[in-house]
Amino acid sequence: MAQVVATENIKTLELRTGTGSLGEVALFLLLVGLALVAVYRMSPPSVVSSQAPATDFSSERAMQHLKVITEQPHPVGSSEHARVRAYITGAVAALGLNPEVQEASVAAALRRNLVRGGTVKNVLARLEGTDATQHKALLLVGHYDSRMNSFGASDDGAAVAAMLETMRALKSGAALKNDVIFLFTDAEEFGMLGAEAFIGQHPWAKDVGLALNFEARGTRGPAVMFETSNGNGRLIEGLAEAAPHPVTNSLLYEIYRTMPNDTDLTVFKAAGLAGMNFAYINQPTSYHTSLDNYANIDERSLQHQGSYALSLARHFGNQDLSAPKTGNSIYFDLLGLMLARYPATWALPLAALVTLLFAGVFVYGRRTGALTLGGTTVAFGAFLLSLVVIPAIVAGLWWVFRAFNSNYRAMPQGDVYNSQFLYLGFVAISAAVFAAVFALLRRKVRVENLTAGAAFAWLLLLWATSLMLPGASYLFAWPLAFSLLALAWRFNAESPASSPASALKSVGASALGALPAIVLVVPVIYLLFIALTIRMAAVAVVVLVLLLGLLVPQFHLLTRRKSWLLPYVLVSVGAIFLGIGVAASGFNRDQPKQNDIFYGMDADTGKAVWGSTDPRPDAWSAQFFGRTPERGTLEAYFPGLPRPFMKQDAPATDAPAPEVRVLEDNSRDGVRLLRLKIVSPRQAPLMSVYADAQTEVQRVAINGRQLAAAPTQAVAGRQEPWVLRYYGLPSEGIEVTLELKSSAPLKLRVVDQSYGLPAVGASPATARPEGMMPAALPYSDSMLVSKSFAL
Repeated sequence: MAQVVATENIKTLELRTGTGSLGEVALFLLLVGLALVAVYRMSPPSVVSSQAPATDFSSERAMQHLKVITEQPHPVGSSEHARVRAYITGAVAALGLNPEVQEASVAAALRRNLVRGGTVKNVLARLEGTDATQHKALLLVGHYDSRMNSFGASDDGAAVAAMLETMRALKSGAALKNDVIFLFTDAEEFGMLGAEAFIGQHPWAKDVGLALNFEARGTRGPAVMFETSNGNGRLIEGLAEAAPHPVTNSLLYEIYRTMPNDTDLTVFKAAGLAGMNFAYINQPTSYHTSLDNYANIDERSLQHQGSYALSLARHFGNQDLSAPKTGNSIYFDLLGLMLARYPATWALPLAALVTLLFAGVFVYGRRTGALTLGGTTVAFGAFLLSLVVIPAIVAGLWWVFRAFNSNYRAMPQGDVYNSQFLYLGFVAISAAVFAAVFALLRRKVRVENLTAGAAFAWLLLLWATSLMLPGASYLFAWPLAFSLLALAWRFNAESPASSPASALKSVGASALGALPAIVLVVPVIYLLFIALTIRMAAVAVVVLVLLLGLLVPQFHLLTRRKSWLLPYVLVSVGAIFLGIGVAASGFNRDQPKQNDIFYGMDADTGKAVWGSTDPRPDAWSAQFFGRTPERGTLEAYFPGLPRPFMKQDAPATDAPAPEVRVLEDNSRDGVRLLRLKIVSPRQAPLMSVYADAQTEVQRVAINGRQLAAAPTQAVAGRQEPWVLRYYGLPSEGIEVTLELKSSAPLKLRVVDQSYGLPAVGASPATARPEGMMPAALPYSDSMLVSKSFAL
């Protein structure tokens, strides 16, 4: 093998991509410009004025709703939550529809020993169609609750506003054949409880043929259709025909399935409904924080959500939705202009065709002397090594930045402020390393072989995705096919030095060969950086290196005169961007630092505590913890949780503790049936009930609704307690029935949770200064009251 490589002479045959600086500059500008266009075309559409025709969707009109919705945080059970619900019902009534509030108690047994439930209040409205008795209804969904310290402008107030504006626009236009149901769900933030209540308890659920859900995980960016139900062929056809600016591809759901995220659509799909999910995700540092407010939302993102809602409502509102599921499609948008799609069953035949093309090009290259088996094999191995080493370098850089910059460690969402500069820096550094490796290899291995080696790696990935992840196969099929055709053209191309026309042909061939790769792969890299956040940037870099492998001919053009100039330039550019990113990582009014604090009162001991998940006090939280706080578990508030908290004694309050009353207690054949009434006298909206780890709960009923309890399990070498978490706790409390596999005494601990920190002690705590905000964590800025019971 070494002899084969050593005997290769780079002067025997080079890829002819243009001579002279003019051709090089032209190709460089074409490729960079195309990449910029690919990213730019993902931008959301322009804002539509409130003066637009009544049948159009106008983000300006929708923003009027959003301004009212986002006046204050409105988590489940709060007074603001009730105000937002009242506003929605009033807005629906003003449009001439009859709003309905579905109040329901819902519960489900989840993994391990956790039962989750709540009292929810969904808001519904139904726009009747002209032929509704013959067709299924279309369901538009968005949730109106927010996280406790978030104004919920994007998550998910924008969806609520878009649905109200869509409702108005539909009322202003021609009547649809199908009914359109608008579902404003409650308690999505605490486990899609409103969606569960609708599916399980509302009579309209059986009428639904298709659900469209609208979400957000940031405050700006394009609204991406990132998830569909199985059998999505008709849905994708409808999206392609109706949506004015689709941003989507079938790879996105393959990625989404691997992430620990759920939305209301998860519930609808589990119930067998067809559906599509839409969300914008840029700027995740605002997610679930006070930065998710009216002032920070990009109105264009709301316009994009609304354009989907209205166009798809009009399309599917006139389609037969009785059987919306067909075969799956592979699909991808082309610069946001159109949606290419074909059946998923074409993935394997297409892979076979590309394989034949690869084989033909390789044989042709061997016959012309352009390719050798040894050189291609070495190039393939080097490319695989690059796919490992370059992402590892990026992961190492991020580890160093995070280790030495405490600002990065203080961001719980996984992303950091101004991460776009770090992304650009990582891209430049990755390209620099790749260019350097290419410059070294080119001394011994022909450029043709380097191209073929990378192409063979792409071919293997094409087969892997076609067999296991067909939705991702398009990303490898089309760029590879065009790259192979361009490579074959160059084998016997006329020398570009022979005439200006030949030079122009060479530049054109290089550009056309790279066109599909840039148009299809660059948007995926962009979305991966945003979706996976900076902590997983190395994954996006893997795709970047794959792209660079297909651009080897273009690298040859740009480096053949001065092979080390491009790596030096790219390293310098990367260092500049990384330096800007690090310098811009500090906290200020526009980039506030998150800090976590909660108050706990143990009614058993009469003692209270300040608690926090932060590693150490900062300038504001030091007033609660001092400079050297104690660290340890908080068993009275989080039984069975071994996590150490920062904690400090706090002044006690006279807040009433949760109450448990026994309504029924029977034992028979070693099984105990215990019916309890659990109440929060202080009207806390959230409650957790813990049974000690030795308790075996066989069955449980919440407010008379039976469900099977998950079996007790050992987790991480320890026995976890059985837990019931209940959200939207009504003033009268809840009734809990437990069937226990023992008649032994039961030990319970009940912890209720309210929003906001209490004013305790002789002097109240000072408010957070500008540049700080509550952390995006479940207990941040809340009050817990705990009490144990022996029953």
